[in-house]
Amino acid sequence: MPHLINVQRNVVTVRLTGQTDLHKFQADLLSVLEKQLQPATLILDLVLADSFGQQIKALCFRLLQHRNVKEVGICATDADIAASAREMGQALSRVRPVKMARTEHDLLYAFGLAEEPTDARRPVGMLRFLKEGIKPQEVQ
Repeated sequence: MPHLINVQRNVVTVRLTGQTDLHKFQADLLSVLEKQLQPATLILDLVLADSFGQQIKALCFRLLQHRNVKEVGICATDADIAASAREMGQALSRVRPVKMARTEHDLLYAFGLAEEPTDARRPVGMLRFLKEGIKPQEVQ
């Protein structure tokens, strides 16, 4: 699935994964935005995206200026994608309030739509082994 659009409580979340078909993405997002009764917060989640090239950036720039988009949040973890998204966000910030973060929850917190995490974020499972340099025990 190249993109996923989810609407909950006046927040439209757009997740781009892998390579995205621009025409389908544009049609789906315009359909969702036209159905909104009032301007919504739009979160563009690029965490699982393979790339954020010039074509998709230009399309997102146009779509995020829609009348039913109140404010925009962009999250990305890859350094190249985050830099490219930051360029678009700077240009878009002349028209809409734009916030950038590493995760979707950080954006929701920045917009006042979620509470601050109460526990420290720590890696679990195999990520903990990689982060802390712990060698996993062999199973016999």
